[in-house]
Amino acid sequence: MKKMLAMLLAVVLAGSFAGVCALAYSITTDTHLTGEAYDADGDSVVGDYNFAFGDKVSADFVPAGKKIYIEIGDGTNFLNDGDTTHNVSADELADSGEFNFRLDRDKNGSLLDSVKLVTKNLDGSGRKNYIEIKLKETTRTEERKVTFDVYFKARHADDGDRWESGDIANTRFELWVDNPVEDGDYADIEAGQNVVFNPISNERNTISWGADDDVACLEFEADDDSRKFYAKLSTKIDRDIYEEYGDPVNAELFFRTFVGSPSIDSTSRATLTLYNPWNDCYDWYGSRYRDVRPRDVHIYLVDSDGYLEDLTDRMTYADEDDTEAGIDGWKIRVRSLGTYVISDRDLELDWGGIEEAPPIEKTEETPPPAPKPGPAPAPTGSHDAVGVSVMLAVASATAFALTRKRR
Repeated sequence: MKKMLAMLLAVVLAGSFAGVCALAYSITTDTHLTGEAYDADGDSVVGDYNFAFGDKVSADFVPAGKKIYIEIGDGTNFLNDGDTTHNVSADELADSGEFNFRLDRDKNGSLLDSVKLVTKNLDGSGRKNYIEIKLKETTRTEERKVTFDVYFKARHADDGDRWESGDIANTRFELWVDNPVEDGDYADIEAGQNVVFNPISNERNTISWGADDDVACLEFEADDDSRKFYAKLSTKIDRDIYEEYGDPVNAELFFRTFVGSPSIDSTSRATLTLYNPWNDCYDWYGSRYRDVRPRDVHIYLVDSDGYLEDLTDRMTYADEDDTEAGIDGWKIRVRSLGTYVISDRDLELDWGGIEEAPPIEKTEETPPPAPKPGPAPAPTGSHDAVGVSVMLAVASATAFALTRKRR
């Protein structure tokens, strides 16, 4: 028995030693990159984001919510011998039959939406392999350092001995992620833009949002310790609200969402102006195709649970001479910004946007007669069997006890 245990232990130790030796021969090298980085439009961002390529890839500023593409080169060398015939191309690294592509998140990895291996024609010179890094949007007003590793791991050994199974080509990333900042007492911000506004304390500050058309304006007297705030205004449609409130009454809705519902540090309540979206409804021939009377318009605030609060009676309509953009609109005094819905008609909130169905009338009916009791079920003998089994078990136990005593 001792000999068998000794042999088994020797086999286990030999296997462990072989595994350690195999791991010891695995190579980790740097993934060769070309030093190019692009945005989703194919424009180089190496200078804009201050990218540096060396033993790691670093950038001093990368906007939150953006996609960036890092180009993979053809010079990855697992042998590190300087022999270009041993180089592994970008196409070979991107071949899922040869290498696994992996992401290892580190500090503030939650800001990474995804990291993928993609093939695109970004610079117009043909399709190439890139590491696509997609960052999440954030309402934070301070920069954060994001670190992670991206690596290629060999699935098996190369027939030409350029790499062995388990060899790794790695790239370390260190990116400083932040939102663009607008400083000063006036900012003209495009709707949908991720941006932070840094007001001037003890001064009157103004923000205008728009794109093709002016959308909204905020005016406030900043206090003596005013803080930066996330100032993104989205005009994206909320389909759930449209279906629940707008469609049942055939309403046209416009959405003004201040992402993150920022608070405004001001000496008194700020003035928010929502411009009239029907102010410039003209066709190609210069004729108005939609004429919505301001008195028919209703404006609602969306609460945290998605319900609407009617603000119409708290809004003041101002003509073009009394607004920053020279466009008619509705004004309201606020401490913080939220999500607003502008409707061309009453959304009938008492019904939640949907008419209630009429109640079902109840009628008295004669209850059906109770069923007659049927004949009692025939005995099956199961109770007798149970009794016999119990008696046999008792007799068996007694006999066993007597036998033990005789011994």
